Amino acid sequence: MAAIEYSVSSNDQTVVSSEPPLSVLRQYMVAVTIAVGVITSIHWLCIMVMRWRKQRASSPLVLVSLSVCYLLSILCHTWHYADNIYRPVAYFEPKWLYQRYLITEMELTFYFSLPMIYLSTIGIQNILWTAAADASNGNALPGSDQANSAAQSGVTGCNYLLVYAVMSAVSVMHYRVEPITSYAASTNASIITETLAALMLVAFVLWLRREFKRLIKVRVSGPNSGARVGSPAVGAIAGRAGSRAESEMAGLLKANA
Repeated sequence: MAAIEYSVSSNDQTVVSSEPPLSVLRQYMVAVTIAVGVITSIHWLCIMVMRWRKQRASSPLVLVSLSVCYLLSILCHTWHYADNIYRPVAYFEPKWLYQRYLITEMELTFYFSLPMIYLSTIGIQNILWTAAADASNGNALPGSDQANSAAQSGVTGCNYLLVYAVMSAVSVMHYRVEPITSYAASTNASIITETLAALMLVAFVLWLRREFKRLIKVRVSGPNSGARVGSPAVGAIAGRAGSRAESEMAGLLKANA
């Protein structure tokens, strides 16, 4: 069996330059990384189906935009991390990231991926399900506990998604090891697509978080106060339902700030 070889990169970092065939443990790590990405996508789909059956969205464009950004990021992240674990030589993997610590090589990359995905699932669940459920629970009048709870759930979900997306964008740090011209086209595609998808998700979630926070600041005495409150974007998350309370909340969230 060939030995692991290291060399010094153009940026004076020690990187893996050749390695033996993939171990069984590494194969399992690649398979688990892909499986987690697929399960995460199915988790999103289940939430969307249940939420859509419970509450028809008043502005599907926001939901679709968020879903596209989220799914694109998850898919690009899964591709990049699975490929990185499978082909570390193609990524000029630094020795400290490549070497074995507990079980096998490339384990740090594998460990790093799992909490990222977990944060993303908590975030999207808070935004697509919890916020909508809170909005439709009780007399969700402007400035009420229900209205603020719905918006706060959305803010919390956005915070989780932001942490995930920023961690995902760290993939661009591959270019600190070697310039972009040193990587093969497929490797560059993996790095660049994950980074761009993460940045797109960051931009959208920052905007959505601002809309949720604007709703939390609403302080009015009742539905007939005439105050201009809420945000049209958050109306897509809270949705439109059949009950009086749900309709009031949907109307609140669709109002222009």
